[in-house]
Amino acid sequence: MGDREVVVVNPPEKIALPSGVETVAGQWDGQIAALLAEAKAVTTIKTQAQADKAAEVHQAFGEKGRTIENVRKLWVAAPNALVKALNGLFTKRGDALEPERRRLGGLLNQWTMDENKRRADEAKAEQDRLNKNYNAQVKRAEAKGKEAPPPPPVVEAVAVTKVGVATARMVWTYEITNINAIPKQFLEVKDGELKRELARLERENQPVEIAGIKASKVAQVAS
Repeated sequence: MGDREVVVVNPPEKIALPSGVETVAGQWDGQIAALLAEAKAVTTIKTQAQADKAAEVHQAFGEKGRTIENVRKLWVAAPNALVKALNGLFTKRGDALEPERRRLGGLLNQWTMDENKRRADEAKAEQDRLNKNYNAQVKRAEAKGKEAPPPPPVVEAVAVTKVGVATARMVWTYEITNINAIPKQFLEVKDGELKRELARLERENQPVEIAGIKASKVAQVAS
């Protein structure tokens, strides 16, 4: 798993046009030039004769275009089949990896969230213990008429940001605590807009708070 994979790739440098195809395509050049010249000569239609001529040229354009398209389809049928076969050889092998890759990503995401919650709970419990001890120290100091000791340090949980070689990015999540308090612009809840607002508040060093919503960041393993 740790060794760098050596991939043998020998694609064709260039696939040549089939023999004769340029001659086949070029057979219409003179006819196309003649049709274009006839069309450009029609600048106005004021008589029946002019209308008949314009209709004739217009019809010729359609017929010639359909002929060219039908011949094109005949020539590209075999190359298209080849491209389809080549795609099938590679994509089916890549597709075979995808379900398990996604499943493992889901397991990693769940573990990351569970682990971060566990760490946050541990940090909270430790903070509560320190605060309890500190409050007791303050009361003893007050009882003796002494100055209160400095408060305990803030215990912060270290979030998981990497699992093996998979990087976990921190993303915003939220739960609605009071729908009546949510600002009007977020009532038609558009998940993207709400998360962009949370990210903006954080970026601008403002309190990351939206009324009626409890926001937090969780780690998400990159897929």
